[in-house]
Amino acid sequence: MSTGSYDASRAAIDEVVQNAHTEAEKLNAYTHRVMCLMSEKGEYGKGAEMGIEILRNYGMDIPISPTKAVMAKAEMKFKVALRNRPISYLSTLPIEDDALLALCQQIDIC
Repeated sequence: MSTGSYDASRAAIDEVVQNAHTEAEKLNAYTHRVMCLMSEKGEYGKGAEMGIEILRNYGMDIPISPTKAVMAKAEMKFKVALRNRPISYLSTLPIEDDALLALCQQIDIC
């Protein structure tokens, strides 16, 4: 993709953010903004940081450098949520069309 295509993409994304009627529409545009940055420049670290900042704006507090205690707490929450079922149980759940989940998946936190 040429630089001009990325410039046009960024302009279109900015327009979507400005004209969004719902938070879900804005979040979808933010997701594409992060993907555009990572695709154009290969700046995956910066893209991950941008994604984490966007998630913070939506109430998800994800530390950039988690401690062992933070990781242990997250693992415990995950195990409680699974209720002694194997992780393979997740494959039986219906797929959600959720912009927040899509952003999480793009920055590899889900």
